[in-house]
Amino acid sequence: RRRADGDNRRMSGQSSPWYAWPAALVLALSAGAAWALSALILRGEASFMAAPAAMAAVLATGWARPRSRIAAALAAAALTLATAAYALYLWSAALVAGGVGIGFDEALLRTGPGMATALLAARLSPEDHLLIGGSALLAAAVAARRATPRRAVMATID
Repeated sequence: RRRADGDNRRMSGQSSPWYAWPAALVLALSAGAAWALSALILRGEASFMAAPAAMAAVLATGWARPRSRIAAALAAAALTLATAAYALYLWSAALVAGGVGIGFDEALLRTGPGMATALLAARLSPEDHLLIGGSALLAAAVAARRATPRRAVMATID
C-alpha cells in the first residue's frame, strides 16, 4: 500500500525489505565478534556476553519486523544462538592458533565443527550453558513481547 500523501515508502504494516534479515544476521554476528574479542581479552569464555548478544538479537529482530510474535521469538532465539556459536567458534580458533603456533586465519580454516565442539565441551561449564540458553530464552520472551502483530498495525493505520 502507498501512503495517502503520495510518498512511496513502505508503511509500517507491510513486510520488511529483502535485506532486513541478512542485516539482522550481520548485526548478530558482529555481537559475536565482540563477544569473542572480550573472551580473548579476559582469557576466558566470557559467557556473560550472552546477555548483550541477546539484546542485539532483540534489536535486530525488531528491525526486521517478523510476521507474528512467535516468529519474532523464534528469530530472536535463533539469532542469539547463532551469535553464541560464532563467538565460541572464533574463540576456539584463537585457542588453536595460540596452542599450535599457527596464524589465526589458518586456524579458522583448520578448526572444523568437530574440533571446535570438542574444545568447547571441555572448556564450557554447565553454568555457561545455562547462561547462554537462558539468554536465548530471554531474547525470545522480549522479542515476542515487543513484536506488534501485523493486523494490529494495519488497524491503527486505516
